[in-house]
Amino acid sequence: MRTLLLLPLLGLAVWPTGANPVDIYKRIKGGYVCNDNEAKYQVLVTDKHGHFGGSLLNKDWVLTAAHCDINV
Repeated sequence: MRTLLLLPLLGLAVWPTGANPVDIYKRIKGGYVCNDNEAKYQVLVTDKHGHFGGSLLNKDWVLTAAHCDINV
């Protein structure tokens, strides 16, 4: 009986919402696409959990946000 009650709720949970993908470039105001080596202080850090940006402080240190928890 529980299964019969949960199936419709599960169906609603996975039903497509019709939301369109977001074009991130429309959300950036006043920005521009830079060429390679133009922003030499900016880095992209990636691991198996995702990717995020950071700022080079010197040759040994990269500053990232607190939620960017990486094990290096």
